[in-house]
Amino acid sequence: MSRIFNQKNVWGSQGQINPQRSDLWLVDFTQVIRGINTQIEKKEIVTSIQPLEPTVEPYYVSSVSMPVMRVKADEFRRDSKPYMMPGFDEALPEIRIVFVMEAPKTGNTSKVYRFLEVWRAFVRAGRGAMGNELTVGLGVRYTAPARFPVTITLLRGNANPKISAVSIDMSGVNQALAAVDAALRPMRLSQIAAEGGLVNKLDFALVENDLEDCAVFQVENMWLAGYKLSDLDYSKGNELVKIEATFFADNIRDLSQKQQTVKSVTVQLEP
Repeated sequence: MSRIFNQKNVWGSQGQINPQRSDLWLVDFTQVIRGINTQIEKKEIVTSIQPLEPTVEPYYVSSVSMPVMRVKADEFRRDSKPYMMPGFDEALPEIRIVFVMEAPKTGNTSKVYRFLEVWRAFVRAGRGAMGNELTVGLGVRYTAPARFPVTITLLRGNANPKISAVSIDMSGVNQALAAVDAALRPMRLSQIAAEGGLVNKLDFALVENDLEDCAVFQVENMWLAGYKLSDLDYSKGNELVKIEATFFADNIRDLSQKQQTVKSVTVQLEP
């Protein structure tokens, strides 16, 4: 058995590289919603569908399964020996995203389910309804774009947190709250903050320690292929109902990549 001695573990060390955590990320569908709503509001398509809400918050997304970017390997022969060589590019496999389905307090429609339902109608534009579902008819241009870019952002901890210069005399605050009923203390605390000039709730955050963007990936020309609800089963207890959706796209691009231009230099040699 081989042994390695005196190897320094640089992961997470002071001033060294850090591993990317798999639970610090978010998915942004803003450009999808903007593209759909623009077509509805400008009446570029024929439909009775109402515009979507402006955002699908990242906390609705439970997990993302990324596809493999693969080049097909073909077998070629040199004399009598076979070799595997790169062939054609393979199409990007399906992207699987699992959403948490909410139980809305107002209305009977899940925000996520309606978002996927409307997106599916745009993917099927011009095909007619299946049953009594809402449909999208082609407009004067005979088109209804349904492929949009989606952004996946990886996050990391804040390397330079900011500390606010606001100071609070907690002894005086505690004395003011001592004679107040427990249920009314949040309201009284807000009044004390307003009297001290801390009107905005964000002013209570004395340390600004928000997460930072670490890497941003854009899924190009993404479109919805299908979705389904997770199993409804009494025997599973209080598990959450989720919506499992599958997508396809053209490519996944790292937006932090910068194309380097090579400058041509003319060198004149002396005779």
